[in-house]
Amino acid sequence: MPADPAAWQENATKHTDSWWLHWQEWLATRSGKLKKAPAGLGNTAYPAAEAAPGTYVHER
Repeated sequence: MPADPAAWQENATKHTDSWWLHWQEWLATRSGKLKKAPAGLGNTAYPAAEAAPGTYVHER
């Protein structure tokens, strides 16, 4: 890796599209099928504390 940033940029591989497209493809090959979101949050061991966004948002 060159010590000079301009030299590094000159020799860097240039891409015309967003890295998000490549990441999305990479992630899709490693992910399972989509699932529906649960109807409610929390469970008996860890109940939901309060509705979003929560009262702490309004605290100063």
